[in-house]
Amino acid sequence: MTGTFLVSKDAYCEATATGSLNLQVTVIDSDASITSLSAEGLQVSAFDNEYVSGNNSRFEELEPLAFFIAPVKITLPLSTTLRLSLPVSTTNRENPVISVSELNSQAMETTEKHLGILYYNMGASGTGSDGFLVISPSAEGSGIIRVSDMATSTWTDIAYTVTESGTGVNIFKDNDIFTWYSKAGMELDPNTDASGAWTFQKDVMHWGPNTTGSVVPYLGDLSRANQKGLSFSFTTLAEKINLYFNGTVTVSSDFPATPLPPIPPPAARVRAALPPSSWAPTLSTRPTPSR
Repeated sequence: MTGTFLVSKDAYCEATATGSLNLQVTVIDSDASITSLSAEGLQVSAFDNEYVSGNNSRFEELEPLAFFIAPVKITLPLSTTLRLSLPVSTTNRENPVISVSELNSQAMETTEKHLGILYYNMGASGTGSDGFLVISPSAEGSGIIRVSDMATSTWTDIAYTVTESGTGVNIFKDNDIFTWYSKAGMELDPNTDASGAWTFQKDVMHWGPNTTGSVVPYLGDLSRANQKGLSFSFTTLAEKINLYFNGTVTVSSDFPATPLPPIPPPAARVRAALPPSSWAPTLSTRPTPSR
């Protein structure tokens, strides 16, 4: 038996030490006789013909939780300040109290830091519903960013890698900021998808319409759309984005909430549908944060 309970924050009991949500769930056999109504007007069963009726009810105490919308891993270069959208919601009646820390790859405290600036902004709402991380790397390396809600003792971890100095964010399968789609609009896992719609090449030494040129993709990485109508999307807080690719893309954004017309290289915004199979878009965004 499965189901979903929708409960308002007011149902959490402030009289308890932790402010938990206290639920009692009782399963009633539809063939059993209904003996009475409870004070709340709920049916009470006689549990006819049962040897053990005590296991028909269950009591649960659910503690307040916070829920984060965050990527599992990100990759960012030195010399780039990133504002990473990271909304948070909570079942607590009060706003979340967010703390951010940098850990090593084993999720342990460390003195070896790779992030010079790391803090959380609650956003314009002040509630965290439009909150974001501000990250500025100071050294190459990897580790974990832990974002915690101190009010509910809930956290989420983001694995990060800082690469060599560059401007912008590399659009590649190692960066969960980006979501990849088939031409039917279905979300694809770039690490397990075997359709060949998207391919991700490394150690690419030449890129662009002139393959004998000297342009090398950032880190030698190339994200290639092998079918017409493929797309990718990402959420950004940047005021300006330069998107580098071969071919022509159709771009749309939910800010403003109107589709943008097809544009030629080199500039685009937010979501790109990438035709055709002969073009290999290499995607490198260069956001310029304002705050």
